[in-house]
Order: sequence, then C-alpha cells, then structure tokens
Amino acid sequence: MRTCSAAIAVLCLIGGGSAAGVDVVDARQLEGRWRGQCSWGSNIKHTREPQRLLRVLDNDTIEVLDWIEGTQSSDDPRMDQKGWVVLSGPVRVIVKRTGNATFADEDEELVLKFSQAGSALEMERGQDACNGMGGEYSYQRKEKTIAPSFSCAKTKHVREQAVCGNAALAILDQHLSLAYRAAEQRIKYRYGMAAERTAQLKALTTTQNRWSGEVGKCQSAQCVEPLYVGRIEVLSAIAADEK
Repeated sequence: MRTCSAAIAVLCLIGGGSAAGVDVVDARQLEGRWRGQCSWGSNIKHTREPQRLLRVLDNDTIEVLDWIEGTQSSDDPRMDQKGWVVLSGPVRVIVKRTGNATFADEDEELVLKFSQAGSALEMERGQDACNGMGGEYSYQRKEKTIAPSFSCAKTKHVREQAVCGNAALAILDQHLSLAYRAAEQRIKYRYGMAAERTAQLKALTTTQNRWSGEVGKCQSAQCVEPLYVGRIEVLSAIAADEK
C-alpha cells in the first residue's frame, strides 16, 4: 500500500508450494473483501486488521481498496475514539498480473500472491503489519461479492439502486464510507478545543448532507460516479491534513 509500511504490501509464501505451481487463476475468483487477522497476542487495545477489497477490471487487472482498521491504544492519538477506527488509508491501487497467481502495481510496492488451498485459492500470508510487533497475519475472505457500505435489501432511491447493481460503484461507496470515517477521526484528533471541534464536525456533516442531496438527484450510474470520486477526494484531503 503506497501510504502504509511496505511490510503490509509485500506478501510472503505459505505452505503448499509456490505461486509458480498454480495454474493461471481466473481473477473473478479473487473478488470480495479480505481481512488480515493478526496472530500475535490478544490485547484488544492493540488490535490491527489489514482490510482489502478486490474488484476485477479484467482477468489480468485488479482494483484494490486497501486500509487498516483497529482499536485505540494508550499511545494512539485517537484514544478518545470508541470502537474501531481507520488507522491507515483507504487507498485505491491497480495491480496487474505478473505471474500465474501474482499481481503487482507498477512499482511493486503492492504485491498480491495467491496459492492453492484444496479447490480454492487463498491470499498468502503477510508479515510485520500487526502494530509493528513482527507478528504474522493471514488473509481470509469475508465476502465473495462487492457490496456497498449500506444494505441493498430495501433500496428505494435511484442512486442506491445504481450502486447496488454495479461493483464499480459499490467499491466507490465503500471508499466513501471509509474516507468519511477517516476525515471525522482527523478532525477529532486535530481540534482539541471542544467548540472548534464541534464546529468542524458540524461543517463536515453539513457538506456531506449537501453532497447526499446532489447525488440523490442522479438518475443513472453515469451521474453517480463523478460525484463519488469528487467527494472522496475532498474527504481524503481532510483525513490527510497533518496541520
């Protein structure tokens, strides 16, 4: 991942032979949400879970949404947060096939390797992404389909229906949700004064509601996509602001 440590990006081989021994995989088998579960310790205050959402563009190209979630610890500046926070990312990266079961970005900062596990494929083990403690984590697929951040069971609006029926828009919706959380967390950390923090959070909510009103007028997927992309850029800038 470009904005995280290289340790989370380059994955190591696990048992069962090398990727070279795997037939060329059908990239569609790889779609869905993958979660990396740290194997060291059980202290919930130091839990970090690499998250990865894979969407196939074609059989040799995969879009990756990469981020790390976790709980606050005593040395985390977001310690006033409750529950899970976005510790790093989210970042979208395009990886292309470089081997039978290997995909990488142009600079090989992000390398995905898969190996055969019976009749299924699994993402190979990573190292040193668990709070810098040198622990290992294994990726497990949580979902085999690309779903948006909201439930599609009772969609009423055209925008929601467009997102639910389109994997490209669904991953944008996931990215938007994560970017909003990260922006909110940055504001809570940056503004120590209660009044100023409250004002900034209110402004964030106001602009988000205004954006929701604009995208709610859309009658097609072609209208929705640029609005999502633009809003993600705005939220990402807020989340990255270190001033």
